[in-house]
Amino acid sequence: MKPKLVKNFLEPAVFKKVQDNIASSYFPWFYQDNVAYESRSEKKTFCFTHMFYRDNERSQSFDFIKPILEQLDIKSLIRAKANFFPNQGKQYLHPMHSDFPYKHKGFLFSLNTTDGYTLFEDGTKIIGRENQGMHFNPLVPHRSTTPTDAKRRINININYF
Repeated sequence: MKPKLVKNFLEPAVFKKVQDNIASSYFPWFYQDNVAYESRSEKKTFCFTHMFYRDNERSQSFDFIKPILEQLDIKSLIRAKANFFPNQGKQYLHPMHSDFPYKHKGFLFSLNTTDGYTLFEDGTKIIGRENQGMHFNPLVPHRSTTPTDAKRRINININYF
């Protein structure tokens, strides 16, 4: 399955509310020493994340992403996670990875426009645009990048059945 893009995924007023909540200086972000694999040491890359949902546990900020979840045909949510990739002065490619080792669906929602992108193993390159959704097969190896033209790249990765 090739990635399928949906521009203007949320209505503008709804998007603005989601963006304002998650991009706020009060939103809780958590430092991750590795971007793609918890068990692998990545020398130059790191990120901040917020786990909205995993293992049947919801964060206190879960309701912020309900407008996104309501637009997807979710039978069972596996994980919903926000990623914050800071500008590190140059563009870093994160390691290739698959989200989970079993068949499921993936959706990546961009909160801001940057030159950061998602690169799939076949060379398909998707630049994140504000209020853009991307349906993709999360089993297909892919990688993210840091931005160079903005302070940060923020997206929300949703895995589900």
